[in-house]
Amino acid sequence: MCNNMTVNNFFISVDDHVQEHPEVWTQRLSRSKWGDRIPHLAKNSDGVERWVVDGREIPLAGVADCGAAMPDRTVNPQCWADVPTSIYDPKERFESDGCGGNRLRRALSDSGGLGGQNFGRIEDAELELACVQTYNDWLLEEWASVSERFIPQCHYAAVSDRRRGNGNSSRREERP
Repeated sequence: MCNNMTVNNFFISVDDHVQEHPEVWTQRLSRSKWGDRIPHLAKNSDGVERWVVDGREIPLAGVADCGAAMPDRTVNPQCWADVPTSIYDPKERFESDGCGGNRLRRALSDSGGLGGQNFGRIEDAELELACVQTYNDWLLEEWASVSERFIPQCHYAAVSDRRRGNGNSSRREERP
């Protein structure tokens, strides 16, 4: 019989997205070296803001994929000023929903794309690697450091490594 046994059940969310704030790459990468090729927000021809990476607009339904946090859950914000702080600020996210009852949350990128495919489209292997490393550093420094409940999903610049013709040259960091 199990009358005296305590069972601790908890959920692990494996599909939590984190939104990179506009300064992730512009503050960490050299504008003199990369110019407007650095991931950044720009207004498109329709006058709405979109992420642009290496001259290409990222195909998102808005400036952030966060409809679940919006008053109308079917609409993503079209300008950064309308993005809820809890979408890009890990402390605000943690405080606003206490991890939503989940014990752990895997943090996935929006602008970089699932698995970093938006970075994988960059033709310049050096820029791709710089973007991936910057994203990984940001995720570890700004999200993983807030709570051990956030499990960072870092990117790997596999496409760059193949183009360079060598093995894994991406920096990997162990989480304490």
